[in-house]
Amino acid sequence: MTRIDDTWTLVVEDNGVLGTTESLLRSLSTGTTVISHYRASNHRGRLLMLTNQGVDLDFDPVTAPPRPARRTGAGSVCSSST
Repeated sequence: MTRIDDTWTLVVEDNGVLGTTESLLRSLSTGTTVISHYRASNHRGRLLMLTNQGVDLDFDPVTAPPRPARRTGAGSVCSSST
């Protein structure tokens, strides 16, 4: 993990899925937004975006179109009907 400036932190994980673990990212997103992307060798993946402990987006960019995720967590104010 590297702090780029007062507003950005970059986390790189080589060959793992810990960086897309929702429970880990919730705490990292407190007071900010966290975006995580994972892509497997079979091209499947996950794009996850959380803001202030709430999930904003969660989908596989290759197999599913982007859509708002059900908002969960501390910042929850709405949910989608999926």
